[in-house]
Amino acid sequence: GNPDFLGFPILATHNSVVFVSTEDDQKAVAFLLKKQTQGFQAEQLKNLRFLFEIENLFVELDTRLTAQPADLVVIDCFADAYAGDLKDTQKIRTYLHPFQMLAEKHQCLFLFLHHTGKRTEGFEPNKNNLLSGQGFEAKMRLVIELRADLAIAEKRHLCIVKGNYLPASYKKESFVLDFITDQF
Repeated sequence: GNPDFLGFPILATHNSVVFVSTEDDQKAVAFLLKKQTQGFQAEQLKNLRFLFEIENLFVELDTRLTAQPADLVVIDCFADAYAGDLKDTQKIRTYLHPFQMLAEKHQCLFLFLHHTGKRTEGFEPNKNNLLSGQGFEAKMRLVIELRADLAIAEKRHLCIVKGNYLPASYKKESFVLDFITDQF
């Protein structure tokens, strides 16, 4: 219900999010959520919904979004949900297309968490650091790289490395975030 996040306005209609977790199970997510939501009332978290099974993901999300709309669907992580060859550009684009249709049908944002290559940590933030072929990056309208600060452990840099509808100024500098490490 907050009007902004990290200084950016939230333009929510439903104040609801569906989070698809492929890497952490229900027990792990419950543990982390409990740590991260201290100070929130249960009522404030009621529209934060989780999905841990990804078989028939597209159909399941369509059903859930029809029953209860959401502003955002987070899929963590793309490589698990896709489960195909990450170098096959056309198959990646074909896989992502139904999610684009779901986003349009339900008027909600789909956010895919995806990994960067292990050897890219020393490189400058760049859309080419993504694991996989060019298909994933090309289909996305926005690509953000989140990386640790090299000097201060509690800081992260949110780097917009592709933003089709954003001014160039957003892509020149990182947004520096302070992480509260005892909540993770």
